[in-house]
Amino acid sequence: VSIDGETAIIRVAGRYDLVKTMVVDKELKSALQSGCQKILVDFGETKFSDSSVNRQLKKVRSMVGGDNFKIINCTGAVLKSMQTARLDKVFNIQ
Repeated sequence: VSIDGETAIIRVAGRYDLVKTMVVDKELKSALQSGCQKILVDFGETKFSDSSVNRQLKKVRSMVGGDNFKIINCTGAVLKSMQTARLDKVFNIQ
């Protein structure tokens, strides 16, 4: 997780799974406590995500609100996972 102004940017290379969600959770909590109000999830380097990621993203979106939550560069297996869970209808995916 990196911070750009009031935006926390999540980037996970390779596999984004249960183990990585725990790391991201800790970093996100810190970013939100430091004043970040927006979340940007960049899946550009992510090759795989599992259902734990979907749960995490729903939780984070509810924390910051839909207008403050965006997903970008979501393709391949990651996009397929989102579509299977019908999250492409819920999230702002660009």
